[in-house]
Amino acid sequence: MQEEDSGMRYFLECTHTHGSQLRTGIQRVVRNIVNHAMARGDNTPVIIMGERLIAIDAPLLPPRQTPDRHPFSMRLAQAARALVAALRKLLTILLPFPVTRRFINAPRNEFGLASLVVSLIDALRPASRPDHLPPGVQTEPGDVLILIDASWHADPWPAVRAFQAKGGKVVCMIHDLIPQTHPEFCDDRLRSLFNNWVRDAFALSDAFVCNSKTTAAELRKRLQLSGALQSISYFWLGSELSAETALGPARTIQALETDDPVYAYVGTIEPRKNQAYALDAFDHVWSQGVRARLLIVGRKGWMSEDFVSRVKNHP
Repeated sequence: MQEEDSGMRYFLECTHTHGSQLRTGIQRVVRNIVNHAMARGDNTPVIIMGERLIAIDAPLLPPRQTPDRHPFSMRLAQAARALVAALRKLLTILLPFPVTRRFINAPRNEFGLASLVVSLIDALRPASRPDHLPPGVQTEPGDVLILIDASWHADPWPAVRAFQAKGGKVVCMIHDLIPQTHPEFCDDRLRSLFNNWVRDAFALSDAFVCNSKTTAAELRKRLQLSGALQSISYFWLGSELSAETALGPARTIQALETDDPVYAYVGTIEPRKNQAYALDAFDHVWSQGVRARLLIVGRKGWMSEDFVSRVKNHP
């Protein structure tokens, strides 16, 4: 890559979204930022491999549009996630001790349950990567790396340190602080990962950017309490609605074809979205004879089993 005339280059880190099959909030934001940046040609998307930043040269497509090049590998990955989740649930019940929780919830880059399962899966996975990875980005003084992805699922900090050692600056994007502000809505693993990530982000980031004024205000309070002095900015997220996506599947259309008032609740099914509270409210008005429909649209997220069972068995 050639240095631009301005002398400053921007790199957008998108490691987790690039390798995941998710298409919810953060992944949608990352895909849109990366794809718009690539269309403009003024930023370079990168993924992190150890201490290196590897440039990518293709747009980030939603999972349903991504060709399934290695179906066996994907099935192994899905099996690994299911196995880790089941073992975490079982060991939490059988061995509810602090040392066990640390082992169960350790991120993949540290010794723990996830790293052991991933090592096992990697040993079974067919070889699909080239023996020689592409060369990493050559950092120059004045370059800026923006961590726009859910990098708490990876370990970006060795690459961050290497980037800064060569004169680069690092900006960390904060999508929300829910694992800290509302920990009751997150499982032990996410709380552990996120808290460790925030600690390192406070220590290593040169600046922060947030997805809203509210998130920026909450972050500013926490930075002040920690004694950190980084600057904070924010921007508003866009939308990606279209006539095609707005129509939705046939079942959704049928649910709207009624003379009764319809109330729609849209979002991933998880405790922090509070769908259970909405259903409590509707149970109350239904018991008084009110005719109305509650339409819930969203994929199953974490800690959703009880609510989904309640909906499926609802009279």
